[in-house]
Amino acid sequence: MFEVRFAVREYEIDSQGVVNHAIYVNYLEHARSFFLRAHGFEYGRLVEQGLHLMVAHMALDFREALRSGDEVLVRLSAERVGAKLHFHQQILRGADERVCVTATTHIVCVQNGRVTRGDFFEHLIKDIENDRTAERDG
Repeated sequence: MFEVRFAVREYEIDSQGVVNHAIYVNYLEHARSFFLRAHGFEYGRLVEQGLHLMVAHMALDFREALRSGDEVLVRLSAERVGAKLHFHQQILRGADERVCVTATTHIVCVQNGRVTRGDFFEHLIKDIENDRTAERDG
């Protein structure tokens, strides 16, 4: 399972003293970007090649709020389902690892203005599986 940690920023806090609900979508995107980078795929280079990874569906369930000073921990896993890549993500408070948000995000790959069959995702999934094998055997 992939993880990324970062701090809540003061400007993300709303008038109720908690992270604004819309910010959690940014946290999820931030984690997915780092996930791709960790597997050798940069958004900018993909776009240069005419590949665009686009959100087709997103669902979030809010459980607890993050506050100023909290460390954010985002965990994610991914699986290919047909032409889509499904991300399963959790946003946790870093200090106690309490789940604040659970989310699923379905990504499609668009090339030259058309949704593809998701062949790009096959390369990504193979890379993920190779990493898991290396961790287990290493």
